[in-house]
Amino acid sequence: MDSLDLQTVLRLVIAVLLGALIGLQREQVRSRLGGVRTFPLVALLGALSGFLPGSWTVPAGLLALMGVAVAAGRPPKEDSGGITSEAALLATFLIGAYAATGSLAVAGIAGATVAVLLQFKPELHGAVEKLGEEDMRAIMRFAVVAMIILPMLPNQAYGPSGTLNPRESWLMVVLVVGLSLAGYIAYKFVGKRGGMLAAGLFGGLISSTATAFGYARQAQSQPKTAAVSGGVVALACAVVFVRIMIELGVVAPRVLLRGALPLSLAAAAAALVAGTVFSSASGEGDGVEPKNPGGMLAAAGFGAGYALVGLLMVLGRESFAGSEWLVAGVSGLTDVDAATLSAARLSQGGALEADTAWRLALFAAASNTAFKAGLVTIVSGRLLALSVGLPLLVLSGLSAALAFLWP
Repeated sequence: MDSLDLQTVLRLVIAVLLGALIGLQREQVRSRLGGVRTFPLVALLGALSGFLPGSWTVPAGLLALMGVAVAAGRPPKEDSGGITSEAALLATFLIGAYAATGSLAVAGIAGATVAVLLQFKPELHGAVEKLGEEDMRAIMRFAVVAMIILPMLPNQAYGPSGTLNPRESWLMVVLVVGLSLAGYIAYKFVGKRGGMLAAGLFGGLISSTATAFGYARQAQSQPKTAAVSGGVVALACAVVFVRIMIELGVVAPRVLLRGALPLSLAAAAAALVAGTVFSSASGEGDGVEPKNPGGMLAAAGFGAGYALVGLLMVLGRESFAGSEWLVAGVSGLTDVDAATLSAARLSQGGALEADTAWRLALFAAASNTAFKAGLVTIVSGRLLALSVGLPLLVLSGLSAALAFLWP
């Protein structure tokens, strides 16, 4: 597939995703014109109309869609399925026309999209029904963060050494909020049925610090759940090491490749700690409901923190050597993402060596793990001090040693 086809596929994907976003909201309010399937189909129809040659294709498609919408405005019949079939029929026609004159790969993707949307009706409707009003608000806030605020910000470097770029900084916000929101939505679907395994995995994606605090407090108030709570905390802390590798891979693949082995060793050690604690856990816990991570204030706060950490790394590095380690360690206490992404972006811009960037990210993770070891020990008392706090402290020391001593 050449670069032109890739651009076309990307535009198709974005069109369908935007249609799905609107359809998701329409689905929840049970619009008579359709929802989570109809609107992506209509968006796909519009995109294909735009791709077809000739200035008449978009108006013609719009007129046809208006005719379908008017026809659908009559009193609905029992068990009406909206205008999904009509939209699918129009989309199918245009897919065939595009396959004759355009890219077969793009037409194939569009056809597969229509088939999947039509086939998985029960699953799609069921998924929407599991989302509450607050979940919908979180999704819409993320849409504002990613699709409204991001394009409006200037893509221009400011400050010392061009460190501050508003759009790049906000792009990091989109990445972090997206990861956290994905974990939160996944937890909503799995829920308590997934037990402590789901709580630990998704808790690490949403906020490992909040998860550690919540389950340490539960262990203190309900001692019988201490073993289960400890397993969740250990697993959430282990996910952090996978999370930073994902962030490095997205933002600075070269940094991830450079530090792949030591980062993998740290992640394996974290998994070993989690597995050891997890295997000894038994019994049942009530579970701690994670908080919705999609708040605009939290997003803005992370964006400011990320920009500040990057600025401090550059200014400190210019003032005296080694200060970036202090910045990574201090910022990593409560927010490993800011230190990781700042180091990754500075490396991409040439202000930091790739070898230093992964070490700073790992050191921030070590600092964060030590902080959570202390947090769990203080909040739970002696209940989790030896079973969770001590192993996490050892993991922190090992991670720091890899960051400093790896050849």
